[in-house]
Amino acid sequence: MSGRTAEQIVERVNRRWIAWGYSLAATDGEIERPVGVLVRLLEHSKCPDPLCEDGTALDTGAACRACEMRRADRRQASKRSKGEGVPSQRPAADPGRWTCVDCEGPGPGQAPADGVCRDCRAAAEAAAAALSEKFAREAEQKAAAAESERQRAAELEAEIERERQEQAEAAEAARTARLATEQERAAEADEETARLRAQMIAENPWMAEYAAKPPQAATAPF
Repeated sequence: MSGRTAEQIVERVNRRWIAWGYSLAATDGEIERPVGVLVRLLEHSKCPDPLCEDGTALDTGAACRACEMRRADRRQASKRSKGEGVPSQRPAADPGRWTCVDCEGPGPGQAPADGVCRDCRAAAEAAAAALSEKFAREAEQKAAAAESERQRAAELEAEIERERQEQAEAAEAARTARLATEQERAAEADEETARLRAQMIAENPWMAEYAAKPPQAATAPF
């Protein structure tokens, strides 16, 4: 289990439990050595590549090259043992049985063309399907994360724009209030000037004539 996460080990056990027929055997009460079954479910395959997961590369999801080379070597060895490709020396010891090129377990009947037993083929297909599903799930998660990030960026931009608009409106409101205050003060000053002028004329009637005349521009003495 070295180099695997707990999730990957759970995926391996679940995959092998179904693909290798243990679920049916358990239903039929045929499992006599549960410890041995557990070891088979947990142990790493015989492939020397540490990233191989039942014939599928864990990092890419492609077929394991090391397993393919091992199968090819065993096919050649199987052909040589049967006298194929070379002059026949002796008949096969047991033509009714053959050895899986993957798990090296015996198989009954006629050997398949690839030399892989049904359980190993099912395990490899299940591993490839599980990894393909995992990669698809990770791709969906990345796409969802990217979309969420895009939405957050759009929301942040909208929030910045709202704040900018609010600041502009606040500045305009302050300017309008300032102008109104200045106009009000100017009006109060004009009223006060008119009041003082009226008071002075009331107190000094002789100044009424001067107050009624419009102001004249100063002229030079020459």
